Amino acid sequence: MPPSPPAVATQCFVFPQELVDMVIDEVQDDLSSLKTFGLVGSRWSQRTREYLFKNVELSELLIHPLDPATRCKQLLQILEIKPQLCRSVQCLTISGATTDDSRDALGWLQTCPDDVIKVLSLLRDVREFALTEGMKHLDWPSLPLPLQVALYSFMLRPNVVDLSLSGVAFMEVIPLLQHPSLRQLRLHIVSTDDDAFFPLNERPKNDPEANELAPAALQKLSFCASGYTLDLLLAGMKDPQATLDLSQITELEVGSLYFDEIMEEVWEKFYPVCCQNVERYVVSPGGAPPPSYFPHDIPNFHVPLFAFDYFPKLKHLRVMLPSYYIPYAEHDPIPYLFDAFDIVTASKPMPLETFDLEIDFKDIDKDVEPTDITETVVEIGKREEIWGRMNEILGRRDAFPNLATVSIHITLTFCKFTESDEEWDAIENTILAFMPNLQGKVSVWGFMPYVSIQKIYFKMNSFSC
Repeated sequence: MPPSPPAVATQCFVFPQELVDMVIDEVQDDLSSLKTFGLVGSRWSQRTREYLFKNVELSELLIHPLDPATRCKQLLQILEIKPQLCRSVQCLTISGATTDDSRDALGWLQTCPDDVIKVLSLLRDVREFALTEGMKHLDWPSLPLPLQVALYSFMLRPNVVDLSLSGVAFMEVIPLLQHPSLRQLRLHIVSTDDDAFFPLNERPKNDPEANELAPAALQKLSFCASGYTLDLLLAGMKDPQATLDLSQITELEVGSLYFDEIMEEVWEKFYPVCCQNVERYVVSPGGAPPPSYFPHDIPNFHVPLFAFDYFPKLKHLRVMLPSYYIPYAEHDPIPYLFDAFDIVTASKPMPLETFDLEIDFKDIDKDVEPTDITETVVEIGKREEIWGRMNEILGRRDAFPNLATVSIHITLTFCKFTESDEEWDAIENTILAFMPNLQGKVSVWGFMPYVSIQKIYFKMNSFSC
């Protein structure tokens, strides 16, 4: 019997780590796939964890079977067992409401502050932090004092470069003026006490954490209905100890909702000083007004928001408005926008490169049955005073020599639109017919994000009329 051939060692093919990472990167936004890939093996789990734990949200607004206090406790347990996961968390959002009324149950941030403080102490690599209201406002003084201290310390870390505060009441914001490295700041309906303390407390020069990163200028600012807060920051940044400088921002977003007398006064101080370097500017609604307030109990549109004389470097402009503002001249910004274009270009050209106009056809009350706005959309498409004047103004090459793109976004949200594809094409062509001077630059987008209401319309004209 002939001898058996020698056994050949089985070679196991090792999938290169670079390819493993590339596969995982491709599904980074697919939670189900990330969980599946994380079970393949240790060489897959590390990369998937980076994405699974990149964004952490502790909020009472989430639809979840567990309450936020329980989720916070579970997160703390996971981070203590697997401390290497702490480095994966890059974005942290904390949302909750508070109460000082003995008849109401305390908010979750008031009942389990110790767990929140421990979580904050473990997350040393967070770059984006958001503190927002929950079902009701978040009153800063109602938070336990140790939690206030921990939140201040966390948001003032040099590695936190993106900070968002929304619906936070009576918060002392002066410490933000000494943030060493903030790049983006969002203030949405943030109030502060009138008796803010001065002067600033100077950070010790030998603070090692402060020396890790060189001071960086704030690049992007977004605010809405935060008049007193913004006023304090404008006054405080003049202090020689302040490191936060609003005058160097290159991106600005302003919400027009609740632009009351205080906001008007602050804006008059703000735009001559802080808009000289702005290249990207967004004028947004800043939220939806309560249905019972609309239209007579909300402030009129503030025309100086379009003071383009103070935006000498403006390249990208986006104006967003809900369709329910259009029938009311005092709230509709489009005529004021065109007038502002005329005024500023009468003496010099604008460096504008892109202009986006977004009209969102939404119901002001999301709790009612969506209304059919088909006729309204058709009627707006025939408004020569909008599209014809846009063509007349933006089509002047001497006034807008760098203008390359004009985009019109028509978004159908929380409403009904019953036209067919062909009928939508007719609306689009009607709008484009008013703008021959913008041929090759203008595009019209139509988008309905909720498939369950009707069908999706998502079409872009091929940059031609």
